Amino acid sequence: MTDSLSAAQARRVSLASQGFTGRRPVSSPSRAGIEKVVRGLRVLQLDSVNVFERSHYLPVFSRCGPYDRTRLDSLTGDPPVLTECWAHEAALVPVEDHPLFEFRRARMRARYGDREIYRDNPRLRAWLLAQIAERGPLRASDIDHEHNRRTGAWWGLSRVKRLLEYQFLFGELATAGRAGFERRYALPEQVLPGHLIGAGAPEGWNSRGGAPVAAWLHRDALLTPFDPVVWYRPRAERIHGFCRDELRGWLEEARCRDVCFHDAGVVGKEVDGERQDFPMFLAVAKA
Repeated sequence: MTDSLSAAQARRVSLASQGFTGRRPVSSPSRAGIEKVVRGLRVLQLDSVNVFERSHYLPVFSRCGPYDRTRLDSLTGDPPVLTECWAHEAALVPVEDHPLFEFRRARMRARYGDREIYRDNPRLRAWLLAQIAERGPLRASDIDHEHNRRTGAWWGLSRVKRLLEYQFLFGELATAGRAGFERRYALPEQVLPGHLIGAGAPEGWNSRGGAPVAAWLHRDALLTPFDPVVWYRPRAERIHGFCRDELRGWLEEARCRDVCFHDAGVVGKEVDGERQDFPMFLAVAKA
């Protein structure tokens, strides 16, 4: 049994565990192939930025190359293979992992449950739950109510939308996928298997076991800041040895490492009159 790993070995393990093994498929992956990739990652971060592409579509591309995005979308269908919950951020996770994030929902309830808008609107909250129970999964825009009016520019969320968001954060609501990137709010029993509803996190973790798998050698992959390899910055910096500038993105290259992250340019977007740059990266696993 190995008690320690070299930095190079740790980087290889990191890349292999994140799906950078073998060769890319020679053809577009099937729905089952995409599901296999996502189950290996266990999480696809969602983000509203849509300058280049929605963030949750890109990790599959990084590992498989071009693919039919509707096959990934179908994994949130009926019955769902993936469901949305609050992991490190809003993310798609395998349905069976939903109970693992009960600790996050509990923290959200403890942190935000006494917010004025949530605390002072019990009747509206109950009405929203009743509407979804009667009509099935709904987007906020599907709900006709005097308090479902935007309150300003940019986010400017209505009272209805804000309450739906809190109910989702607390686990009172789940989601039935998205339509045009709008959440379709649902009661947990409408989308989750019965044995998962109200289930807490298991007491132990199952070991996957298995033999070591070699990471890619001399293979390129386009990563975004939301890719599972890099979204937790302290781990990425420690394992892969590259740095980032807090305000402007990532430095051009980490040299003399098993993995180099090259700046692949930025895509810019005008936000409230100011340009915001969203960097893209090319990761190269070296022999």
